[in-house]
Amino acid sequence: MAKMIYYYEEVKSVKEYVRILRLFALFGQLGFTIVTPPVVLAILAHWLQSRFSLGGWVMLIAIVLGLLASASGAYRFYRRVCAESEKDQKDTVVFYKHE
Repeated sequence: MAKMIYYYEEVKSVKEYVRILRLFALFGQLGFTIVTPPVVLAILAHWLQSRFSLGGWVMLIAIVLGLLASASGAYRFYRRVCAESEKDQKDTVVFYKHE
C-alpha cells in the first residue's frame, strides 16, 4: 500500500513538472511570435534601403506590417491556448455537475 501511494505521488509530481515545462514552452513561443516579425521585416527594410536607395518610408511600412503580423500571431496563439484549455476542462471528471 505504501508503494502505491508513493507511486501516485511520483506520477503526480511528474505531471506537474510536465505542465510547468509546457507553460515555459508556450511563453517562449509567444515571445518568439511577437518579436520575430518586426525584427525580420526591419532587417529586410534596411537591406532594401541600402540596396536600392529607398527612403525611410520603407522602414515605417516594414515596422507597421511587422506589428500587425505580431498582433495576428498573438491572437491566433491566444485562441489556440483557449481552445486547449476548454478541451482540458471538458476532459476532467466532475461529480457535482448533473446534466
